[in-house]
Amino acid sequence: MGAPSPSTTALTEIALMRRTRAAGGLAARRKLERGRKKTTKHVYALRRRVRCGYCKRQMEGSPRQKRIYYRCAARTIVPGSPALNGHPTDVYLPEIKVLDGVNQWLAGLFDRRNRGRTVRQLLGVAESPTEEARVEGIKVRKADAEARLRNLLNLAERGVDFDALVERINSAKQEIDAATEELARMPAGRITGHAEIEARIDQLGESAGGLSRAEAADLWDFYEAVNLETVYTAEERTVDVTIRPFSKDNAGVRGGT
Repeated sequence: MGAPSPSTTALTEIALMRRTRAAGGLAARRKLERGRKKTTKHVYALRRRVRCGYCKRQMEGSPRQKRIYYRCAARTIVPGSPALNGHPTDVYLPEIKVLDGVNQWLAGLFDRRNRGRTVRQLLGVAESPTEEARVEGIKVRKADAEARLRNLLNLAERGVDFDALVERINSAKQEIDAATEELARMPAGRITGHAEIEARIDQLGESAGGLSRAEAADLWDFYEAVNLETVYTAEERTVDVTIRPFSKDNAGVRGGT
């Protein structure tokens, strides 16, 4: 893409943002997976991040003739397991066929020009700004009521007949309480964390633009930071990609290659 490779500083900050992946739905799958292998000299950019579309197990990195593949072998599945149904003897995914598409998608996702859309997806907010506008409207209404209440109390302190102000004071308090309750009913992600997520997207964007030139180890760090997961469907020759960069409670962003 012509962009510089990820800087050491950016990658250090990415490492600090790593989160433990949510385990929901994976417990049963892990029982089918292989034990730990000894460390090899090969660095796999997608280590532990590719799952087989047939059995949903993690595919294992395998070097062949100077190329990296991810492999799922049916013989390593527990005999009699439902995961064997329709599973080919071996499923291979060439790493080189995946990385370009994944990296281009990530670079676009974290580009500043697409930041607003990405933030809304990560917060679980629809593409339409309707929900976001509603939240902002509630906040404005609450702030106006609070300002009116302060002014009325100031008038009372300066000697204005309190009885003449009671009705207006009570009305302002009711508006504040109603707005507070309405905001409390909104999903937390929609009313908090917006600025923080924007800042982190900008951090990730500094590195995402250089993914096409990054070394395998640096790619793995970035994929770890954004909690990237892929599922390879061999029949259709497609890879479904999902990221959940900041919290297991936030919605993920999904794409395909």
